[in-house]
Amino acid sequence: MKPPHTPIARPSPIALVAIGIALTALIWICYGGALGNDFVFDDAIFMERDIRVHSLNGAKRLFSEPLWGFVDAPDRRGTHQYYRPLQQLPLVVSSVWFDGSPRPAHLLSLALHATNVLLVLLLLTRLGANLQAAAVLAALFACHPAASESVLWIADAAGLGAVLCTLLCVLLRAGTRTEKGGGRWSWIATPAIGACTLLGAWFKESGALIPAFMIAYDVLARRARPPRIAHYAAAVTALALYFRLRIDALGALLPGAGQLELGVGELVVNAVALLPSYLKTLVWPFDLNMYHDFERASGLTDPRFLAGLLIMGAAVVAAALVRRRRPTAAFGLAWMALGAAPYLLVRWPQLNVFAERYLYMPMIGAAILCAALVGRVPRTAGAVAAIVIAVFVQTDRERTREWSNEVTIYTKTLTQSPRAELVRNNLALRYLALERPQAGLPIQRELLRLDPDFPSGWHNLGLLLIAAGDNAEAVVAFEKSRAHEPRNAATLLNLGYAYDLIGRREDAVAAYFSTVAAAPQDSRPWYNLALIALERGQLANADRAVQRVLALDADDHEAATLGRRVAAARAAVSSSETTPGTSSTQTERRCAAGREAAEEGRYAEAAAILSAAAWLDERSALPHHYLANVYYLQGRHTDALVHQRAALKRAPGNTVYARNLASLEALVSSPGSDEAE
Repeated sequence: MKPPHTPIARPSPIALVAIGIALTALIWICYGGALGNDFVFDDAIFMERDIRVHSLNGAKRLFSEPLWGFVDAPDRRGTHQYYRPLQQLPLVVSSVWFDGSPRPAHLLSLALHATNVLLVLLLLTRLGANLQAAAVLAALFACHPAASESVLWIADAAGLGAVLCTLLCVLLRAGTRTEKGGGRWSWIATPAIGACTLLGAWFKESGALIPAFMIAYDVLARRARPPRIAHYAAAVTALALYFRLRIDALGALLPGAGQLELGVGELVVNAVALLPSYLKTLVWPFDLNMYHDFERASGLTDPRFLAGLLIMGAAVVAAALVRRRRPTAAFGLAWMALGAAPYLLVRWPQLNVFAERYLYMPMIGAAILCAALVGRVPRTAGAVAAIVIAVFVQTDRERTREWSNEVTIYTKTLTQSPRAELVRNNLALRYLALERPQAGLPIQRELLRLDPDFPSGWHNLGLLLIAAGDNAEAVVAFEKSRAHEPRNAATLLNLGYAYDLIGRREDAVAAYFSTVAAAPQDSRPWYNLALIALERGQLANADRAVQRVLALDADDHEAATLGRRVAAARAAVSSSETTPGTSSTQTERRCAAGREAAEEGRYAEAAAILSAAAWLDERSALPHHYLANVYYLQGRHTDALVHQRAALKRAPGNTVYARNLASLEALVSSPGSDEAE
């Protein structure tokens, strides 16, 4: 039998308003200093590189693209897991209306947290908690240090928003009367639940669990059966729309789900093994860390797994014991389980698996559980709570200072998590941006000692070395980076620049042509090639390079200025690039290397080698002849024709070149050719 319906005493609006003002003031005391904090971690990356957050038209793309879609190459979409259009809302507001200031974004996070605290207060009273107990528990939630990461890191506006929408939906369920005709505002509950469900999922994937929280409330905490299912229909309809948009944006509902590093059994073991960490932080929220090093659980005998199993068992037994006599307590346990569930899936073991911000939603369940168990707050308990709140406030204020900027938070984190490869990399780059490369070098070197294969690790070391003036060592670093990522355009471009700095001009030219092959739309390698050609007196090459830059970026004023310098230099001399000549030994070596790469099917590498050979030896026909062969093998017949003509122009008596040119001209002009004019 269900317990008899017991009327719930409603607190007076004046009391609720007074408590709400006090809670808002408490939040301001804890986190008001965040308004002076900078963008950090993902926030800084988005503000610097994601053009979508810098205009309202760009922001519209967030609803049809992955969260990290801006990092993809123009012609290739990577595998993405996140579709969160509303996560970037604070950054859009800061960028569009406040000239990129982080202050409004932090203010929005504070507002979301304050709203959540007030909604928790309302939910606790709606579930039957004494107003005094509800106020104390809401205050503990407001200043609990485990929530600091969610409040201080702008990116977790996603989590704050999803929690807000979840609370609203449950409150709408809790506020719907069951008598015929419903309450005064019952007509708005159904569309509001649908809208909040969609918005919650748009904030963060955990918002898709809103119907599960509603079910938990109906099954465990509602005092009478609801007569309608309209609320669930609205929520399910909203989720259907969300999943459709998610699939369109990501290409699948769960992209990369089959590429997890851990098997199903390992996932379960590690999920259970994470529970002790969450419980410890919930009970003792000190020495907070934004990036916990993760060690996989060794198996069923791992102490963390056994402790997690004990916690799970205790929670299940407790829920069974209180289910009948204190159903609201069971609802609190269910809320904690639902809130933690999305974060127990260890999808990327090399990244941040356990995080304090993941406790934000479960803490609300803990507040519901405590409210159901304690009833009224004794005077001594109130005094203890006041002391705890004071300690929490001081901890929050210290944590706010630690989150001031990337240097402060990363430096603090590395004292707690010595590996934290991503944090090390970001801190070193931050020192580079601050023009303090000497401070960043030991950090980056330690990263590469810990993980020599860290993505972009050697590339970033090269950048630091160039900034520090150690160009020879920078070349070594960029060469190691190229060995790890042979087609990384940024590495190839910077390697060319480093070669140029130490006087290895020919190697620089080869690196720049490799950059052209890896990133055809990048004008920077052509600009650098033009500079080298001008300094070497290769005026025809310099002119061609400038024209390529302007074709890619017509508004490049530096290239236009360089073009005028080249034109003046050409007017001052009389020379011909078409004078027949012979190939030098170096040119023949380069051509042999290019031909070998082509024979092994490495056409892009072959084209880069041969293009450099042609560039460095303007009078030689041989590189153009081999380039024509490479492009022919790739089906690029028009490009092959251009280089075969260049070869014959430099060696007009070569009958092989003449026959090849005639064949290519016939092929390109034939009616069946895709490249026929």
